[in-house]
Amino acid sequence: MKGHPLVQGLRAACVGICLSVLAMAAGATDPGTVYLVLGSDTAVWNWPGGVNVYVHTNHFNGELYTDPKGRAHQAMDPSFRAQFTDSFGSPLKLTWWMLVGSVYGHSDNHDVPVPNLMPLHLMRQYHGDSIRALGDELTLHYHTFLWSDYNGDGTSFWNEARTFHECRSDFDLAIAQSLIEEEVFTVTFRSGWHFMDNEWQNYSAKLWPYNMDNDSPNRSAPVVEPLFNSLDWSQAPLDFVPFHPATTNYQVAGDSPAWNVRSVKMPNVTQSVVDAIFAAAAKGTNQVVSFWAHLPEANFLDQIARMDLLAHVAATNQPAVKFRYCTAVEAMQRWRGIDDVTPPQLEVTESDDNGIVTLHLRTDEPLFQPEPFVATKDIFERCRIVTCVPEGPNAWSATVPLLRGSLAKIGIAVTDRAGNLTTRLIRYVPDDRFVDNLDAGYSETAGAWTNSATAAWGIDSRIVRLPPGESAAAQWILPVTIPGIHAVSIQVPKLTNPAPVLTYKITSGDVELAKVRFTSPLPTNDWIPLASVALDPAVTNVLTLTAEGDPVLETLAAADVVRVSPLLRRGDFIRGIRVMPGETTANLLWTTASPASTRVEWGEDIRYGRGTVTNSQDLTNHVVTLTGLSSGTVYPFQIICRADGLDHTAQGELIPAPDPAHLLGFIRSGSTVSLYWNGEGFTLQRSRTLDPVDSAWEDMTESPTTSPWAVTGSETACFRLRQ
Repeated sequence: MKGHPLVQGLRAACVGICLSVLAMAAGATDPGTVYLVLGSDTAVWNWPGGVNVYVHTNHFNGELYTDPKGRAHQAMDPSFRAQFTDSFGSPLKLTWWMLVGSVYGHSDNHDVPVPNLMPLHLMRQYHGDSIRALGDELTLHYHTFLWSDYNGDGTSFWNEARTFHECRSDFDLAIAQSLIEEEVFTVTFRSGWHFMDNEWQNYSAKLWPYNMDNDSPNRSAPVVEPLFNSLDWSQAPLDFVPFHPATTNYQVAGDSPAWNVRSVKMPNVTQSVVDAIFAAAAKGTNQVVSFWAHLPEANFLDQIARMDLLAHVAATNQPAVKFRYCTAVEAMQRWRGIDDVTPPQLEVTESDDNGIVTLHLRTDEPLFQPEPFVATKDIFERCRIVTCVPEGPNAWSATVPLLRGSLAKIGIAVTDRAGNLTTRLIRYVPDDRFVDNLDAGYSETAGAWTNSATAAWGIDSRIVRLPPGESAAAQWILPVTIPGIHAVSIQVPKLTNPAPVLTYKITSGDVELAKVRFTSPLPTNDWIPLASVALDPAVTNVLTLTAEGDPVLETLAAADVVRVSPLLRRGDFIRGIRVMPGETTANLLWTTASPASTRVEWGEDIRYGRGTVTNSQDLTNHVVTLTGLSSGTVYPFQIICRADGLDHTAQGELIPAPDPAHLLGFIRSGSTVSLYWNGEGFTLQRSRTLDPVDSAWEDMTESPTTSPWAVTGSETACFRLRQ
């Protein structure tokens, strides 16, 4: 029977049928989709190709965002976007990775509320509505700029840091401020210069799920300062398939919960690169592609058009493959096959234990993050990240290391495992309010005012020409939502021949609260404090400017912006705090901008209460000794300095520990020298000889056992401690 023709025929038929089935199966493999993410590492440049890394304090011009004819406005034009559609007929979406931190925080710009967030603020202020209407994504970008002198030759630059660790505090500040001030928390991220190390990758994997900075196969290790473009992606995958980085090697696939995606700068993208992506999709593998450029580059819009052309040519060559324009988050969700686009629900309740605030957080689903991201801002404008403690499934608590009266705002961000984001802001005091000359609260009551492109804030200011002996006036309605002390300040642009006398008057209802008269030119493009006054939202609060002309010459006066702030912008009053710890004592040293009295509170937690040290004498150089401390214990402290009827506050922490390298030090204030040291049981000795021998030393009239010790007089002397 084995060789029977019928059996052979059946066998042949079976083989034929099986082959046909296999052939059908192979042919039935569905082609993949190319999820195409086009975007910009978006900054404010002040130097060809980027930031001037040769100077520490830069100034940045925001015209890229404010100019109605500029590239940002063109990129947001719906008619520009409509030129570029994907295989599904949908118009182009863009992802904006906004640069924050480092060089911006050290700039001299005062034309944005928080210089550290300059590009992010400008993009939101001038293009936020367009981003929402177009379906774009607004997220974060960070460069590890570090003002440093790695080669020790005495010249510093804004180098690329050798490690993320060196920039971590600045990075934390930038992401905390982005949430608190601009309500932006990243879900997709790109690192500057494509720099990455294991610490940064593992840290970021606790914050957001998606990175798009794999620059495989590139590797670069510059050695000549200024350092930049130091990167290593030589081991990373070359395909456009997202991977989980290894926690021990960010370049290779491994155990991280986060994802990374290969990216290419648009000028380096060729038709062959795009064809290869579409060919991989034709074999059934979905692709996630990140092509990026820089909005400040003159050819940015042309590059967008070129990417669209390359994609359509590749789609023509692979007619079965479709490509879809996506934001970065959308691309990853579609690639992962996730239909869930609903942000997690966040429940926040608050408890108060004698002024210490604890937040209780609960979500309706598991998070990508091991815990919610919580950041605080205090009334002194300082931001910090707060750790959460688990309280059960999808529940955490966060105890804020600030007394309730010091809190200005709390920001919370939670991201689910799909990459859907929920943010929440809790305001304890109102945000700063700004009234510009373009706002409804501004008006002119005397004089022939005209527009000027010269501005300290926004896009223009108002200028008035004052013939000899004439005057003009303008006013701002001050927006106030809570009663209390508010700091009122102004900015003015640079003028030629400024008016010789400017008078600013603050009134609340019919009551005049403050009048400030300037008889010399005002500093320009910087905040000028006028007064801190008690304002009442139940009445109209007004700032009035009266400009008086010169008796002989024609002069100019300007009106631009007013800031009304409930925050205590006096952080620069207390300066240079140093802690000199001993085993059971600690000396606190600092200076103040003007003579002030002092009170120091300290304890085992931020309620202080362990002790208070006061000094009613007005000094500019201060030293206070805390005693009765336990070695190794952390002691929070608060310094309160009073000057001109106002309290200035600074906080810190100290840990007592012997420090024999700093046994004796001094601070000079006028003719008084305050000597301080660590430890107890010392005798302070003096020698009136500048090159003393043992016989030249004498005990002071009184032998103190603890510091500080004040010496007054005009003679020169040497001092030492004997135990």
